[in-house]
Amino acid sequence: MPTDAHNPLGLRLPEQTDETGTTLFRAKDIEEWIGTLPVASGEASGKRLLSTLRDINHTRLPPQIRLQGADLLAGPIGLAITTLESRFDNTTFPLTEKSRRNAQLCISLSEALSVAYKIVVHDVAMGHIGTGERKMLFVALFRAVHFLARVVYQAGLVYSSCPSFTWREMHNLFAFAHANNWSGVSVKITSGGGSAATTLRQVYVKTLLFSLASPYRLRQAEIKTLWRLLPDWTAAVMIDSPSGSAAHDSRFIIDLKSDDPPRHSALAARREPSAALAIDTRELILKLKKTFDELPPDTLGTHPANRPVTLSRSTLRRLIQSWGTLPTRQFVRTQLNFQLRLVVGLAATHARIMGDSAAQTGRGDGAGEDGNNAATTLEAAYTFPPDLLGGDSELTLIPIEDDDGMLIHGHDRFATVTEKETTPTEPIWPRGNEKKADKIATLTTLNESAGGYCIDWRADDLPGVKIGELIGIQCPDDPAVYSLNVIRWMRSQPNEGLLVGLQLLAPRAHAVLAEDVDAPDPTSSKCLLVPEHKSAGRPASLFTPVLPFTVESRLRIRQEHEKRTIRLVRLLESSGAYARFQFVYE
Repeated sequence: MPTDAHNPLGLRLPEQTDETGTTLFRAKDIEEWIGTLPVASGEASGKRLLSTLRDINHTRLPPQIRLQGADLLAGPIGLAITTLESRFDNTTFPLTEKSRRNAQLCISLSEALSVAYKIVVHDVAMGHIGTGERKMLFVALFRAVHFLARVVYQAGLVYSSCPSFTWREMHNLFAFAHANNWSGVSVKITSGGGSAATTLRQVYVKTLLFSLASPYRLRQAEIKTLWRLLPDWTAAVMIDSPSGSAAHDSRFIIDLKSDDPPRHSALAARREPSAALAIDTRELILKLKKTFDELPPDTLGTHPANRPVTLSRSTLRRLIQSWGTLPTRQFVRTQLNFQLRLVVGLAATHARIMGDSAAQTGRGDGAGEDGNNAATTLEAAYTFPPDLLGGDSELTLIPIEDDDGMLIHGHDRFATVTEKETTPTEPIWPRGNEKKADKIATLTTLNESAGGYCIDWRADDLPGVKIGELIGIQCPDDPAVYSLNVIRWMRSQPNEGLLVGLQLLAPRAHAVLAEDVDAPDPTSSKCLLVPEHKSAGRPASLFTPVLPFTVESRLRIRQEHEKRTIRLVRLLESSGAYARFQFVYE
């Protein structure tokens, strides 16, 4: 909304009248009404709170009364949101219809609460600002930005875009506070039974960093942990005018007149924003690298009771990359629509390879048409697409929407687990949750590159998925061959379903059974073996379930009648849905 004499901050404000559907004006009336809420039902309570708050927002009230009422409603709204978020916590996507309603209700509640505080900011800013009004303005400014930030977080938690004007209004409010030297004023907030002082700057920078971290590439648990850790990192970020800082890879531009999150300075320079701020993350990158070096291997994917909550090494790498590297395009993206036949999960891909191979040969011994099993031997070579053999030989997917179609170069190399890490991360869902495991679905691509696909994820009875899930795609020319792919990002589109970005990991794999040679009572695990590709410099690797094996495990692998012993020598990746190890034959 453009600024004018009656709305100098350019805020979206509802029309207000003296008569609306509510009579909740006094603090005592609001407190009594809150006591009637069905607190056991987050959805019922949230709907009543939203309806009442919207009525209050449409009622003409003195700023002090409105501020007091919003503060009283903020507590039960926070409780309702916590209850609602638990309904879609650590869930698969696409969301069910009920989970979508709950997620939207969370966003709407935070948005309505931000509106209440924005009205106070507007009304006070339009009048004479004395000592009492200034304190009221500080509190309303902070809380308006705080709840706009919650809107960004709650949208990110379900891989959705935040509502229109969210970023523009957050920029407007911060610019107003920054211009008047109010962004560093401490405001006390109450959370979890305690209270702490924070500033508008901290909340604003926290939200900027959250957006730059690309939450649609993170699992829900990682998103929540990141949000909790960000306040401790904001002091390491500098805010300055674009002209006051030199260009470098850790510099991002905020276009204060736009409805957009910050962009890397190399991308923002193309647009020459008329009003802008720059943030510098170099000090933060140094801080995170130190944290990374000090993080012991046994904290991977876990939060031991004697250690603070932290992120895994692979996630820290991605954050360092996102906050400190110039995005570049690695593969050309082509807008093509064609159908892919795929299955979800390691176990389902294993089952399809075994079943389709047996069906094609007419028997289950793995023999080919010429009567031998040369095509399926464990060390059989395979061919990568030519485009993938140049450069640093890393496979990277170009997402459908990421900084004008650009991607951080080497993202997946940087996300590879180091040799120091020997234990996979915890599973992103319990083992055995494999309903509809071997169902094959046909989905349509929206675009593709040499590194993978963007897929319109809509099909009847298709299992839900998470970031990091393994996807097997059937080769159209050979039904017994499945490529291995991983879900790297997801975006929920209003009324259009879910967009899923797949990265190609290997063009084919062998289905094998593996058991720990040194285990007293070994059990077989379904695994996928990718043979060595000598010309591309790619060693043989084994995709396993997350929990059974670690580096230095000795395994006996079996494919049909062939048996070999291998030793796992390096953990290449652990997504939460699978672990990928480099191995050597013994």
